[in-house]
Amino acid sequence: MDTQPISKEIKSTITEQGLLISKELLAGVEKVEVRRKGTVITIIPVQEVDPIFKLGTKPVTTGITDGSMKHDKYIYSQS
Repeated sequence: MDTQPISKEIKSTITEQGLLISKELLAGVEKVEVRRKGTVITIIPVQEVDPIFKLGTKPVTTGITDGSMKHDKYIYSQS
């Protein structure tokens, strides 16, 4: 996604189906978040979070105290 500010402004008519936004303004964007506060509507590109960053966010208790040192033993049942 290109993070450079776009200096372009368009005026568009809202139809019964909604509002069509030119792909030129959304180049490189796959998902957007649309917010409305009063009379201001903002369209914000959504960046997906890499699943690797979720690793370890929900730890579990196993009762094993040396799991990080002997993980092969516990994962592969090796001595």
